[in-house]
Amino acid sequence: RSIFYGHIDCVWSLLKHGVSLYIQDKEGLSALDLVMKDRPTHVVFKPTDPTDVYTWGDNTNFTLGHGSQNSKHHPELVDLFSRSGVYIKQVVLCKFHSVFLSQKGQVYTCGHGPGGRLGHGDEQTCLIPRLVEGLSGHNCSQVAAAKDHTVVLTEDGCVYTFGLNMFHQLGIIPPPSSCNVPRQMQAKYLKGRTIIGVAAGRFHTVLWTREAVYTMGLNGGQLGYLPDPNGEKYVTAPRQVSALHHKDITLSLVAASDGATVCVTTRGDIYLLADYQCKKMASKQLNLKKVLVSGGRMEYKVDPENLKENGGQKICILAMDGAGRVFCWRSVSSSLKQCRWAYPRQVFISDIALNRKDILFVTQDGEGFRGKWFEEKKKNSEKKEILS
Repeated sequence: RSIFYGHIDCVWSLLKHGVSLYIQDKEGLSALDLVMKDRPTHVVFKPTDPTDVYTWGDNTNFTLGHGSQNSKHHPELVDLFSRSGVYIKQVVLCKFHSVFLSQKGQVYTCGHGPGGRLGHGDEQTCLIPRLVEGLSGHNCSQVAAAKDHTVVLTEDGCVYTFGLNMFHQLGIIPPPSSCNVPRQMQAKYLKGRTIIGVAAGRFHTVLWTREAVYTMGLNGGQLGYLPDPNGEKYVTAPRQVSALHHKDITLSLVAASDGATVCVTTRGDIYLLADYQCKKMASKQLNLKKVLVSGGRMEYKVDPENLKENGGQKICILAMDGAGRVFCWRSVSSSLKQCRWAYPRQVFISDIALNRKDILFVTQDGEGFRGKWFEEKKKNSEKKEILS
C-alpha cells in the first residue's frame, strides 16, 4: 500500500526493517507489480519505440554482450546499444553466440568466433556486440541462428548465411567448410519466389514464402522428405518440401529446432516435419502470432560421428495467438492444449520464448514469467499439461 499510494518514506522504513518487495498477494502480484499496473490505459508499448537490451545468465561463451566473462544473476543493460543510440527489435541467443537486429536493419553479433559464426571476416571472439559490416549495405528484416551458423533475411527477400557448414546448412554451392563473412544464397534454387521468413536448427536451415517451404542441411528426418535413395545425407541447395506444396496451403509461420521443423498455415493448420514425415498436428488454430519448437530426434545412423544413439529430446511446440493465449503440444501427449496458469487471475501473453529446459513468457502488462512442465494425474489416469 505504501508504494501504491506513493508514501516513499513508509516504503523506505519498511525496507530497512527487512520487508521483501517480492511478497505476493492472493492474485500473485508483488508491490512492484501493482505499481506497474497503475499506469494509464492509454500508455502502450510499440515495437518501433526506443528500446534497451538487458541480458543475464551464464556467460561462459561471452554471449551476454557485457564486455566480460562474468555471469549475471539479474538483468543488466547491454550499454553498447544505449550509448550508441541503437534500438534493437530482435535478439537471438545461442550456445556460442548472440545476434542482435536493430530497427534500422543492422546486424550485430558477439560470442565465440571460430568457424565464422559472427560474420566479421575473422574468427576472433567478441565480448561486446559488433556490427556485421558485410551486411551494412542491406536493410535486414529478420535473423535466425543455431549453434554454429547465422541466417539473415533482407527486406528485398535475399538470404545471407555465415558460420560453420559442417552439415551443408549454409545453402552455398559448392559447399565450403565454413564462411566467416555473409554470403548470399543463390536465388536460382528458389524458382523466383521471394523469401519472407527464415529459421535455423543446428543441422539445418529453413526458408519460406507464402506458398512454399525450403529446407537444407543434414537430413536426419527434420527436413520434410524421405532419405536420399543414393545414400546422400546432405541437402546442399534449398529444396522445396513437396508435402506442403498444395493450393490450399498458405504459410504464415515457420519455426525450427535441432531435430524438427514446424509450419503454420493461414487456415490454422500446424504441420510437424520430423522422422522423415510431414504430419498435421492441429487444425483451426486461427490468429496464431508466434510458434516455437524444441527437441526432436535425428536418425543416428545418418551421421554417427555427430549424432548420439538414442539422443535428442521429445518435441515440444509452443504457440501464441492474438488474444494472448498460449497452446502447447508435446510428443508425450500428442494433442494441442491450452496452457493453464497457477494464478487466480487471467494472464494475457504478448511474447514467448522456448528452449530445451525453460519456457519464458512476457505479459501484456510487462510481466515476465518462467515456466516448466509437469504432469497432473487424474483419477481416470488422464494426464494434463500444467504450466507452472
